[in-house]
Amino acid sequence: MAIAVSPPSRHPSPRCCPLTLSRHPILPLSPQALYTLLSSWWLCIGAFAICGTWGFAYGMRREAASLDIAGVPVPKPLACGGASLLLMLLTGMISAFAYAA
Repeated sequence: MAIAVSPPSRHPSPRCCPLTLSRHPILPLSPQALYTLLSSWWLCIGAFAICGTWGFAYGMRREAASLDIAGVPVPKPLACGGASLLLMLLTGMISAFAYAA
């Protein structure tokens, strides 16, 4: 009885490329993101405003399933995601990270 052996793979093993195939893909990019974030007051204000938005929704309004915006109940992820995108656009976070990358 013969045992079939597959040919060696041409793809690199996960051990040889630790930065691209790590368990935590954000870790290699975090120093650059932190440096970019701290480079401007507008970026710091935007980051604190985004943290405040999510903190308000999930910290102070923990028991509510939705947030009332102009009298209309909106699910928390949709409201916080929209507010985050708007804050990122207004404070220049998107263009700063695009320029840094």
